[in-house]
Amino acid sequence: MKNLLLIACISFFAFASCDGRQTKKDSLKKAVVKFKDSVKPTTVVKYKPEMYAEVLTDTILSNGYSVSVKTYTDMQNSVTHNYQIDDFNMVKDIYRKWISEVTITKDNIIIFRENIDEQFLNKENKLKADKSLLNSISIGVEVDEELSLTNNEIYLHTAILYPKEEKQILYILKINDKGYSVLKELNTFYKTT
Repeated sequence: MKNLLLIACISFFAFASCDGRQTKKDSLKKAVVKFKDSVKPTTVVKYKPEMYAEVLTDTILSNGYSVSVKTYTDMQNSVTHNYQIDDFNMVKDIYRKWISEVTITKDNIIIFRENIDEQFLNKENKLKADKSLLNSISIGVEVDEELSLTNNEIYLHTAILYPKEEKQILYILKINDKGYSVLKELNTFYKTT
């Protein structure tokens, strides 16, 4: 009888102490799951550049050439690059495209007038049109005054940027006194971490 009473007491205390509570570990797991379910992913949108920008450069050379370059942001066309920071946050970089309006005169006669952007560079480079062109941005034009004076032709430096691949291709565009142009690729750069 003593043993029966002892078993009854142990059983009573065992059942009385099981009140359905969770351990701290289980409670923390449930709280984390509940929090993750309640938090909605956020997307941070960054425009590059943030606002309209325009640069006008006029270059007059002693060999009779005059070069006018107007470079501005194309507010309608852009390249988007999305990436995940963590489980909840995503960044959406929107790279606005650039257009460079180039007018070249030789002895006050217009010999070249073009919009230089990624379509122009693709056409001049005689590349086959592909989808990667849609993900590229022309990033402006600069006159190489030294080469232009030395060779009596206009030399323009320009580049195409591929934001997703973090790749940049540099070009030189040579324009003779008749307005004919030849594009040559100089270098390709990749961003290194």
